[in-house]
This record gives sequence, structure tokens and C-alpha cells, in this order.
Amino acid sequence: MSSPLLRPILLALLAAALSACASTGGKVKAKGVSPEDRALERWNLLIERKAELAYDYMSPGKRAIEKREDYASAMNNRPVRWKKVMLHSKTCAKEDTCTIILQVDVEVPMMGGTGMATSLGFPEETWIRGADGIWYYLGPTPRQAGQ
Repeated sequence: MSSPLLRPILLALLAAALSACASTGGKVKAKGVSPEDRALERWNLLIERKAELAYDYMSPGKRAIEKREDYASAMNNRPVRWKKVMLHSKTCAKEDTCTIILQVDVEVPMMGGTGMATSLGFPEETWIRGADGIWYYLGPTPRQAGQ
């Protein structure tokens, strides 16, 4: 026996079940996460030499022009060793664009292979909120000549 109300109820239950399944996916968990928290998550992956996972924090446009393998190789094989990251500042000039400045403790190889020197870095990153509501790292911008 089918009633005229049975089909809409079944469709509503199916939609609710699919929605619940989707809420456990990786990117869905990123919704509502602040840009500074996303930046810290990304940097912690870089510190752990897991750039293949940090790649997912890049904007869709950046990911369209750079392969995951190339990004991971370039980031994981740098001679600089990132040790610790903290938020330095955050400025959001627009609702969907923020500039995040981080403080990163680094170790760099000394000339002549005589060990490592410690230093601080202050990378400035632009983060944008995608149409999906998730914040993405825009990626490095090329420096203009003379900078």
C-alpha cells in the first residue's frame, strides 16, 4: 500500500541520512573553522613534513595549476626545518579575505655544514573563503622585480 504522503517522507529521510553522512567528510569538517585556525593546521602539517596533506588547504585555483606531488616534494624537501608555529596577527579587510601573519620558529643550515642556526620567520598569508564556506590559503604571490 502506498500513500501520497509516503514518498515525500521517504525522500526526506533519505536526504537526512545523506546529510548526516556528508557531515563526517573531511572538507565538511572545515566549515566554520576560522582562517587563523586553518593556517595553524596547515603549518603544523608542514612542520610534520606532511605537505601532501597541507596541499588540501590551498585554494582550488592554486591546486588547479600545481600537482599535489610537486607541492609536497618542494615543501617537504626544503633545507629549512620549521619547528613551531603561533598566530602573530589577523586582519580581515573584507568578509571573505583575511591576512594572517604567523610566527614560525625555524632552523636553517649554517654555511659550511657546521650545524643549524635558529631564527624566527613571520610569513604573511592571504586566506580566502570559498563558495563552499571553507577558508583556503591563496598561495604565495610572485614578488615584483626589485623586491
